[in-house]
Amino acid sequence: MKWYKIDLTLEEIAQGTLLHIHNQFSTLWFKSSAPKEAAMFAGGLDDEGETLYFSPASAVFMEDIIQQYKGEETERPNISKLVLLVGYNDVRSRLFE
Repeated sequence: MKWYKIDLTLEEIAQGTLLHIHNQFSTLWFKSSAPKEAAMFAGGLDDEGETLYFSPASAVFMEDIIQQYKGEETERPNISKLVLLVGYNDVRSRLFE
């Protein structure tokens, strides 16, 4: 199953891009009946920016977001570094077992 990521620079974050992606994803997640396996995570802010991760089940409804922000396929991220932004609180146990 494919994970996706979008890398954002500090400048993009300051311009509101992270908030915009969060709002887009949230809207699509709710419109898709809030799938239990779909989630959006933040990988942790550093000097370079932030990486957003999207679970494989998210691909069904977020294709446009990935294209718009030049997202790409990635390996499953390290759970210890992730902060859940959108999704059910117990999604970690389903995705990272």
